[in-house]
Amino acid sequence: MMTAARTHALSRRFASVWMLALLCLVVFAGPVQAHAALTETSPGFDEVVDEQPKRVVANFSEPVEINFGVLRVFDSSGERVDTDDSDHVEGDSATSAAFCCLRAPFSS
Repeated sequence: MMTAARTHALSRRFASVWMLALLCLVVFAGPVQAHAALTETSPGFDEVVDEQPKRVVANFSEPVEINFGVLRVFDSSGERVDTDDSDHVEGDSATSAAFCCLRAPFSS
């Protein structure tokens, strides 16, 4: 039969173990990302090209959902120049690379 003091000691020990576990989770947990980050583009950021590219390719830190208009391309005057047909590179929805085609020709 357990006494009240022994029950209280076990409860404190149990609470201490849970607090230690929670502290470990907080201290050793990695960062959580809510959205994919843009990691690379082709043409590159601020790259000047001699000829208008047929498409822009963007690589992300994780797979992206195309249905929400992942890519929009604008010229130097702020006009949209893509054809609104973003898709995954190679048609693979598990890839983190997406592209969109550009209207031709457009002025910059």
